[in-house]
Amino acid sequence: QALAQVLTEAPANCKRVSGCGGVEEVVRLLGDDEARCRSFAADCVTSMAADDSLRASLISARAVEALVGCLQFPDSAVQTGSAEAIAMLACDSAAREQFSGSGGVASLLSLLRSPHDAIRQTAVWTLSVCAQSAEVAQQACQSGGLELVQQLCSTPGRHTVPATTALGKLLDSNPAAKYWITGRLEQSDVISNCEFFDAGPAQSSGPFVPLSELASRPLNMNHPILTIALSAPEGKSPAPPPPPSDDQLDLSQSTVSIPSRSKSRNAPAKGKKGRGDREVESRVETEEPPLPPAPEKPP
Repeated sequence: QALAQVLTEAPANCKRVSGCGGVEEVVRLLGDDEARCRSFAADCVTSMAADDSLRASLISARAVEALVGCLQFPDSAVQTGSAEAIAMLACDSAAREQFSGSGGVASLLSLLRSPHDAIRQTAVWTLSVCAQSAEVAQQACQSGGLELVQQLCSTPGRHTVPATTALGKLLDSNPAAKYWITGRLEQSDVISNCEFFDAGPAQSSGPFVPLSELASRPLNMNHPILTIALSAPEGKSPAPPPPPSDDQLDLSQSTVSIPSRSKSRNAPAKGKKGRGDREVESRVETEEPPLPPAPEKPP
């Protein structure tokens, strides 16, 4: 407790503590059996993570993995403090990678179901920071995080800026879900190395279902699903579209040709003219070529 207070009141002491082997000791205390010890250790990590060099040292000491274990500790102060510490470390890409690889997404999403408002708000703020990683955002969508954040955004009194930010991060990582919910995609949305699919408009009674689960369901002729495969064949890159020709660029000088009619099953019988044929002939007859100019009179 005294160490956490010293680091909070005087951030300059963080360097001194680090020089005495304090980083490893703080990470060790995150696994202590007592809740108060874990909570104060998480506060120490939050204060030390404000320094770039100390943050790198904490990540190297596997502090993120220790904090993920604290997320499931049955104490509200430990859960809130560890979530805040993870958010401070997650501004580094290495911390986000460590977070996703240690099961942190599932542990963090469980806090979004907490009955305590402080825990929910801290958890959604941490998710908004960690979801800068596409891997974290995709794991959150696959684990039901999209629906949980939507509930926070739609519930009066729980809609906050971090919740809106977290929802935007999750949708940016999943264009199919974004199109399912909003009905549109932005120019900044990028679909790469995946399949985009349109499952129809969102239903208020059901969550977003990934394509892998939809493919395993029985065929439903009343619910078509449109898929677009964007991956190129192995060893080949997609050919760029051909440049437009001059005729395609200058539409004012383009002409429309009427193809010759050939005999087919659907062609009108000989001697009879269809409605379209009569319209074409009438236009051809009315659009006669202009008369040549009259010859000049001899003097």
